[in-house]
Amino acid sequence: MEMRQIKLSFGRADSESSAEVQLGQTRIFAVVSGEVVAPFLDRATEGFLQFNVELSEMACPSVEGGRAATVTSELTRVIERAVRDSQALDTESLCIIAGEKVWSIRCDIRILNHGGNLIDSTVLATMAALQHFRRPEVSILEGNKIQCHSSDEREPLALSLHHVPLMLSFALLDQGKFLVVDPTDREEEIMGGRVSFGLNAHKELCSLHKMGGTPMRPETLVKCGRLALRKVDELQKLLSKALKEADKQAQDDRMARLRGTAIKASSAYPSTPYATEVTDQMEVDSSGIAAEFLAFDKLHLAATVREDMDENTKKEKEEAQWAIFDMISQAAMKSKQEVEVEASQSKQSNQPCETPDLNCNGQSSSEKVDISRKSTDSEGLVQPNQPLVPASKDDDSEEECPQLMVVESEFKNTCNNETEKDSQAFSKENDTTNQSKQDGNDEEQDLTAAVIKKASKKKKTKKSK
Repeated sequence: MEMRQIKLSFGRADSESSAEVQLGQTRIFAVVSGEVVAPFLDRATEGFLQFNVELSEMACPSVEGGRAATVTSELTRVIERAVRDSQALDTESLCIIAGEKVWSIRCDIRILNHGGNLIDSTVLATMAALQHFRRPEVSILEGNKIQCHSSDEREPLALSLHHVPLMLSFALLDQGKFLVVDPTDREEEIMGGRVSFGLNAHKELCSLHKMGGTPMRPETLVKCGRLALRKVDELQKLLSKALKEADKQAQDDRMARLRGTAIKASSAYPSTPYATEVTDQMEVDSSGIAAEFLAFDKLHLAATVREDMDENTKKEKEEAQWAIFDMISQAAMKSKQEVEVEASQSKQSNQPCETPDLNCNGQSSSEKVDISRKSTDSEGLVQPNQPLVPASKDDDSEEECPQLMVVESEFKNTCNNETEKDSQAFSKENDTTNQSKQDGNDEEQDLTAAVIKKASKKKKTKKSK
């Protein structure tokens, strides 16, 4: 008389929680949510607890539309009798303002896969979701207005449950001679009847469900009840252990979210000594108040911004900086002198040289001196100019003339060529303008002659008339 393997998984969000139960091939998913509504007038201080069960053809292909409604209605009645009618939940604790606002808790149960024993699995998923649910804390403002606080602002509150009823079902085979605990879908097809016991941890009978089928003897019913007590106790221990782990995980996630580190350091920074140091300093006791988790010294680490330098290193850095400044200033002065020398040389090469008051006999004269340039060497270097000679036709006085050396710029030829080209282009433009002016004058003369000739003809015709 052993049950199939049970797996439980939980989830939690603001004003919502979920629980998934897998019992063998049967899978049930339950979601509990809460909202603020107005109460009934005859029960002004009591909240609401509602259940809704859904079974689709995808979960059980053998169940058609009409039969699915029958199964879901039976499951809803069983859950209501086991949980709500047994007063497992204190509905008066759901009151916010008497006669105006109360909490309405809704539990939606969806059957994902039908592998047998839906009653036990649906009740187990329902109670797991209700125990894992946390409703937001509510503040009452002026004018009977309320404000719901999120889980980040204030710690949410659990539901007030008096006890936790769980169901255990037996299948009757061969006219009740054989009993099967936790029947599968194949065993349910051949069973003659079924009986379900609803029990809590206090060994109290909360509900008993049997819809027709094979009759049972009293001793068989008592035997099934004693066996159900032992199995329900095992289920209670399994459920409480899974809920503790889920609550701890949810609390850790909330604290991590409050710290601003939702991603854990162990998974984000594996095998890093700095991450290990941070996590070690941020470890705190979860039982403390929220201010302890948000302490400044636990969230921040001291780090050096810079290191103070010695006097020797300071002097070395200053000397290196001054050396760089000296090199830059020397380079600037040198470049400035080179620019001035080149400018003076270019001025001397571009200006025509005149020798005032100088001739071969030492007498003053204002004759211009022709400057010529010798041919360059094979490497293209400019050779020094030949001696200056007065513009006279006397060749005998060449030796007596003082020899003056003038250094010409190597760019003189290019400048002269450009000036010659400019002068030629200017002369061509003048020729074209003069030619156009002359053509225009000729046209004007021809036009005036034609006008005069025409006028004379008109006079002659008038005289002849």
